Amino acid sequence: MNLNMNKKKIYTIVAVLILAVGGAGATWLAKSEKSNGLAGSVKHFAGKLISQAAPQASEIALRLPIVSPEELALTAQTYVRPQPHTPMPIQTLYFYSDGKAASAADSGGFYREIFGKTADGRLMVQDFYQDTKLPQTSVLILKNGSDGRNFTTGELDGRNIWFGKDGSLHSVADYANGAIQGAQVFYRDKQLVGAVMDKKMLVFHDDGKILAVVENDSDDQSVVKTTLFRADGSALVQSRMRGEEQVLSAAAWRNDGSQIRSRGDLEHAMQESLPLGKRADTVLRLMHE
Repeated sequence: MNLNMNKKKIYTIVAVLILAVGGAGATWLAKSEKSNGLAGSVKHFAGKLISQAAPQASEIALRLPIVSPEELALTAQTYVRPQPHTPMPIQTLYFYSDGKAASAADSGGFYREIFGKTADGRLMVQDFYQDTKLPQTSVLILKNGSDGRNFTTGELDGRNIWFGKDGSLHSVADYANGAIQGAQVFYRDKQLVGAVMDKKMLVFHDDGKILAVVENDSDDQSVVKTTLFRADGSALVQSRMRGEEQVLSAAAWRNDGSQIRSRGDLEHAMQESLPLGKRADTVLRLMHE
């Protein structure tokens, strides 16, 4: 499976999250600060403040796949493909970098090897980076009826592992008959850094606690709500945005959950959000590689 096809489904969320995190006081603040100064940025943000109870990171029910130490240690270079129950002559399919079928190998693209079947007749395939010939995935089991030519996640059945271009562990997800079970989790240096779950994008602190959550507004899918959380799980800032610059509403809180309303406290909260936004931006770029 071409991971780029899977990423296309979440690309809008990823792209907007980077912008929304900025709207909550990071990238947007840094950009606005160049022209308006911090005072101007705080003034713009303060004009959108609303009264709202502080959410808690602990309220978010995580459904993450259990990844074993052996799986965390995997790389594309060390991965050993298991033998199929029913071997088949290897059939190679070629794809462009955008996941569309190609008639021959294409630089920057991918190729898939169909090499066998499970005991119950499901196809076993594996995807590779065209340029390096390194595995892009572990062995993928496809749902019954698949011919192996569809790279979308809707064809997957079972545990799936993806590797980055450098061969490092990139992400893990479980599927059942084409439907994801819980979250797709993302790693950097074998450490959990992000996840996609229930149409939400999650970014984590180093200890695995939630740093950022983004989701589409339930009433308007063009609006994205982003919340940044401190390491102790308390909410720091939240924004609702449409597009790159339009902040529709915002809120900020102290560690004890009380709402921030003064300019001085708001400035402090926005400064506090900068390293969180930077980490979120770094993680999201990693997830979109």
